[in-house]
Amino acid sequence: MISIIDYGLGNLSAFASAYHQLQIPYEIVSNAEKLKDPSHIILPGVGSFDGAMKKISDSGFDEVLTYYVKEKEVMVLGVCIGLQIMCKESEEGKMKGLSWIDAETVKIRNDNLSGRKLKLPH
Repeated sequence: MISIIDYGLGNLSAFASAYHQLQIPYEIVSNAEKLKDPSHIILPGVGSFDGAMKKISDSGFDEVLTYYVKEKEVMVLGVCIGLQIMCKESEEGKMKGLSWIDAETVKIRNDNLSGRKLKLPH
C-alpha cells in the first residue's frame, strides 16, 4: 500500500484526494511505528530544511524511513522539502539531511543568462 508520511509538514489532503479519486489504496501514516511494509512512500513537505529534518527526527521517522528506502529499496517520492531532505545537506540549513541522495540542496539563483531577475518560487 502507498504510505503518505505525516510528520507535521505537507499537503497530505492533496495526495489523499488524488488517490481517492483514482481509487488507489493509500494510508496516511503519522506514527513511525505504524509504518509497515509500504509498497511506495510519499514524503511531502512545506517549510525549511532544518524544520523538516527536526520534525522527521523528533517523530522517529528518520530511522524507519531510511530502513525502508535503503534496506528494502521501497520507492519513495519526495515533494518540495520532502525531496530536499533526501540529500546530505542544504545550503539553506545547518542540519544534516537523510543522505539518501549524495548531493547538497542548493538555492535556485534569482537570475538567468540574460541577467533578468526570475520570479521565485517559479
